[in-house]
Amino acid sequence: MSILKWYKIQDGNSIKYNINKLSMRKYIQKKLATFSLMTIVVCFFLVSCEKKIAVDEPNNFDVTADSVSYKAGSTVKFGFQGGNAHAISFYSGEVLKDYEFRTGRVVDITASAAVLSFSTAVNLGIQLNQLFVLVSTDFKGDYSNLTAVKTATWTDVTARFKYGTSTTFLPTSADVADLFVAGKPFYVAFKYITKPQAINGVGRQWTIQSLTLISGKKLNNTVALPIAVDQANAGFQLLDQNPITAPALSTISTSKIVLQANNFTTTNDPSSESWAISTGLNIDKVNLGPDLSTPLKGITNAALKEYKYVYNIPGTYKAVFIASNNSINETKENMKTITITVN
Repeated sequence: MSILKWYKIQDGNSIKYNINKLSMRKYIQKKLATFSLMTIVVCFFLVSCEKKIAVDEPNNFDVTADSVSYKAGSTVKFGFQGGNAHAISFYSGEVLKDYEFRTGRVVDITASAAVLSFSTAVNLGIQLNQLFVLVSTDFKGDYSNLTAVKTATWTDVTARFKYGTSTTFLPTSADVADLFVAGKPFYVAFKYITKPQAINGVGRQWTIQSLTLISGKKLNNTVALPIAVDQANAGFQLLDQNPITAPALSTISTSKIVLQANNFTTTNDPSSESWAISTGLNIDKVNLGPDLSTPLKGITNAALKEYKYVYNIPGTYKAVFIASNNSINETKENMKTITITVN
C-alpha cells in the first residue's frame, strides 16, 4: 500500500491529503539527494582506484659477508642494511640457484648415453609374445591411423628389456642412445598384437608404468637430466587397428598404459594391433626451466638483519640478493652481489 493511499484511508480530509502530498515530494527529493551523493562517492572511488600506487626504491639496501673465503661446509653469515624492504630473495650461485639462469637453463646432451626405464605387469589371458617395444627417429607424428605409423621406420628393442610375469610390477632399463639421430625427435612405442582369441586363447592384459628417459650426462656431475621426466611428460597416444569393428580394451592415463585385447565373439575375432606411441622427445637438449631464488623475507615479515648459509662444494659463487618494494602497479628493486670462494 502506498504512502498516499494510507493517509487517504486513515483520514478522508482533503487538506491533510494535500499536506502529505507535500511530505511525499520531500521524501522523494531526499531519496534523490541521497542517491546523488552515493553516485558521487562511487565515482570518486573509481577515479581514485585508477591512480597508480607508487613505491620507493629500496636504495638503502646493502649486504655484507663476514668473509669472502670459506671452507666447504662452514657457515657464511650475511648481514643486511635496509632489511625492511617488502621482499628479499637470495640466489646462492649454486647449480639451479644461479641468478645468471633466472630466465631458463638449457643443457646440451648430445653424444651422451640415455637410459629408458619402465615397469611392466601382466594379468589375465594366456596368449604369448604380445608386447613389443619399438623406437623411431623418422616417425612424422601422425597419430591419426596405423597406416601413417607404419610408414615410419621402427627399430625393435624388445630384447633389451625384462618383463613382468605376474601382477607384480618388474622394473627394467636399457641404454638406447645408440639409436638417437642428432637433430631428430625420438619416439618410443609399445606395440600389442592380438591373435584370434578363439584359436590362440584370450589376450593378456599388459600394464606399463613409471616410464622415464634420462640422459647419461649430469649437470655439474650431480643433477640428473631427464629427457622424459615421467610417463605423462612422454605424451603417449593410443592407436587401434580396429577401433570401430573390434575395439581393444586398451587405455592410457597419466600414470599407466594398459594394453588389452578386444572382447571377441565367434563371428568377430580378428587379428589386431594396438600401439601406444610417445610424443617426439628432444634428445639434443634438456630444458630445466629457470633457476629459482630462495625467499628470505615477505612484506609481513620483520626487517631482515642476517642470514646464514652453507656451501658444501668447493668453487666460486656469486651470491645475489634482491630487495624489492612492490605495489599492485609497480615493483622497484635493488640487487647486491657478493663473490664467495669456497675451498
